[in-house]
Amino acid sequence: MRLSTLLITFCAGALIGAAAVIAVAWLRVYPVVAEERFSYGYELGGLAMQANLGSKIPGLFGSDVDPHEPMTPFFERTKGEQVVVVTRNGVKTLRLYRDASKATPDQ
Repeated sequence: MRLSTLLITFCAGALIGAAAVIAVAWLRVYPVVAEERFSYGYELGGLAMQANLGSKIPGLFGSDVDPHEPMTPFFERTKGEQVVVVTRNGVKTLRLYRDASKATPDQ
């Protein structure tokens, strides 16, 4: 009789402890992890959008960029590549500018 009471008490304590650990993990740890996952996915989506937009610019707007003309940076796509706003004859257009000084040696 005493052994069965001890066993039941031990199992009840283990279940209560497991429930407490699950509750703390669900209420404290899960929201932080979910926020990190969301922000990571949001940033990856932004990078994918920039890569997609940058690859379409030369075909749509042209790729002729004079490095000596005034350019306003729009965003930097990758190392050595920028999307810039170029003003020619009062018309602003987007261009993909590849800076040779920032390019890596293997390119």
